[in-house]
Parts: sequence; C-alpha cells; structure tokens
Amino acid sequence: MNTPALSPKMDIRKSGKRFPPQKRDEITDIAKGIGILLVVALHCGIGFMAGVDMPLFFFISGFFAPTLAKCPFAEGLKRKSVDLLKPTFLYVIFFGVFAFILCRLPEVNTALLQLREINVIRILSRAAEIPKTRFFEWLTPVRVFYDTMTSWPSQPLASPLWFAPALWAGFVLWFVFRPVFEWYKQSSRNKIIVIAALIFLYYSAVNGGIPIDINNRLAGWLARAVYAFCFIGFGHIVYRHRDFLLYGKGQWILWVLALGALYWKKRYFHHFPGIDIITMFFETKIRPRSFLIAFCGIALVFLVSRYATMIRPVKQALIHIGKESFHIMAIHFVFIWFFWWIFILAVPDISPYRDTVPIKWLVFLFAVTMSLISVGICRFLEKTAGKKRAIHVGKTLPASMGLSEKS
Repeated sequence: MNTPALSPKMDIRKSGKRFPPQKRDEITDIAKGIGILLVVALHCGIGFMAGVDMPLFFFISGFFAPTLAKCPFAEGLKRKSVDLLKPTFLYVIFFGVFAFILCRLPEVNTALLQLREINVIRILSRAAEIPKTRFFEWLTPVRVFYDTMTSWPSQPLASPLWFAPALWAGFVLWFVFRPVFEWYKQSSRNKIIVIAALIFLYYSAVNGGIPIDINNRLAGWLARAVYAFCFIGFGHIVYRHRDFLLYGKGQWILWVLALGALYWKKRYFHHFPGIDIITMFFETKIRPRSFLIAFCGIALVFLVSRYATMIRPVKQALIHIGKESFHIMAIHFVFIWFFWWIFILAVPDISPYRDTVPIKWLVFLFAVTMSLISVGICRFLEKTAGKKRAIHVGKTLPASMGLSEKS
C-alpha cells in the first residue's frame, strides 16, 4: 500500500509533532501593496506620498529580521542572496536583451525623453536615449553585476531595481550587528542607546557624511546599505510592539503620526520640497524633519492597511499586489515607457497631454494592470511547467521556479 506524501510541517513521522500551517501577515502584505502603488504613482508623476515608499519597504523587511536571529551568518547571507540578488540579476540580464531590441524600434528614445521630462525622480530616466550597440555590450559583467551592486543598474529601464542590492547590503549589516538588537532588549538604557545610534546612522548616510555619488560607487553603495540597515533596525524594534500600536492603547501614536503625514501632504500639495521627499538624494544639508516625515508616512500606510482589512475586495486586491511587489517594482517602469511609446506613435504632438492629471492616472492604471497581467502569465506558465514535471518525476515540486513571493 502506497502512503501519500505529507508536507514536512504536517508529517509527524519526521517532526514528532503536528504543526499548523503558518499564516501570512495580512496587514504587512496590504502595506506592501499600498507601498508599491505609491512607487508606481510617483514614477507616473503622481507624488501623493513621495519619500515614504522605499523607507516603508526597508521598514517592513525589518519585521522578518527576527526569523534570521539564530541563523548562521553564511546561511542567512545565502537565503537573502537567493531571495534578492538572484531575481535582480535575472531582471538586469532581461533588460539588457530588451535594450538591444528596443534601440532598433522607431520613436523609442523620444518616449524615454518623455519619461525624463515627466518623472518626479529625474535620475530614474537620466539616459534620454538608448544607444545602438552590439548585443553583448549590454551584458558585460560590469553592467550586470558590478553596476547593479555598487550603483544604479545601468541597463535602460532597470533603475528601479536599485532597492534590491541596497536591501541585501542592509541585511548584511544587520547580520553583523544583530547581537546589538539582542542587547537592546536587556534594559531601557540599552533601548535608548540603540535607537539614538540608528538615528545617528540615518543622518550619516544622507547628510553628506557618506555621499551618494555615481562617480564614487563604493561610497554610494555604503550609504544605501546604511540607509536600508537603519530602517531594517527600526522595523525590527517596532515589530515587537506591533499589536500594541495597531490594536492596543498605542493606536493614538499611529493616528498622531498619520495626521502629521496628511498635514505635510496638504501643505506641499502643489510643490514638493525635494529636500524633504527624496530621502536618498540629499545634497550637503538635510532638514531634520525628513526623518519624522518618513515615519509619519509609514504610520499612515499601516493605519490605512489596518482598516483596509475590513473591506474584503480591497483587502484581497492589496494582498495580491503586496505579494507580487518585487516583480511589480522590477517591471512597472517598462510599461510606463511602453504607454508613452504607443502614445507618441499615435499622437505626434503630445505636449498638450503630457502633464495632465487624467493622463498620469491612465499611465498609472496601465502600468499596474499590465504588470499584474505579466506576473500572472508567468505564474500560470510556472504552475503548468511544474505540474508537467511533477507527473514526469512522480512527485510535487517546490512552489517557485523563479518568481519568488518571499522576495
């Protein structure tokens, strides 16, 4: 008689104990979904809560740091490299092949120029054209690996992927300094020292102490690593008090910070002070309120996420978007460009439409929808291929063959 295979979590023959399946954190997934929508909106020129998106993702990553607390350094580094760097390099290689094809199509560089003119963060589209080069010039080790790890990915349309190596580097620092977070729990004095140190590191990373300079790549890499590490650390600390803040007596703290974010938004509705928004691109001086603004925005996102759980369709949509946030981050910029490319081919003079709010929202909806459709197709093909191979080898395969939800 053949005994059906059991999941490792439910197989009492191996574990000696029956463990229930682990439930995903819905509010965290919803917050990630809102965060990626803020990223896409910002890149479409709709800067509703600019300056909150990346700190939010680094902060949420800190929620999962305790699960790595007892993990050996080498094992933890391997896990984070597989989750973050492997898909990043695959995307960069894809964009290299894509660029070789793009530069031979009509009006491509005109569409890229529109991104440069429209985008709130100009550096994401600093290249106004894609030069025609030989195929393997797009896929050199420097372009694929060194540029991606130490600076902005140099492949056209791949710039949003900078966050993955920055997050990876932040976790490397966290692995090095994780004994500090164990020491943090021992007394109130230790807590004050650790929080003060994280704030100091934040300002050292963005206040010219370690400047972010494309011509000084290692300094820029270290700055982004320190920046990510700070928010990972704060996420690790705040997660201990998550229930108190979301459901307990500490809710008033979230409300006060969220109202602060709305006040900041109302005050600068028509003109964002760049020195407050783009927290990764400060000049030689910094306004201290930038730190508070980032946490006000994070509080607002989590407050909205908590109440979004009460509306089932909204909850399910945001959870799905949150689970696919890595891949939406990677490819949404392609669809923003694709929209403008089609628009330019159809309407030679786009200047009357370029800065209009309806067009920006149309670009936003197009980029989000097409990103979700693309990821959905890949998931379907992955599932189909997995079933075929399972039939062939007679056993079930792992759930992911390339598109990792854990990333």
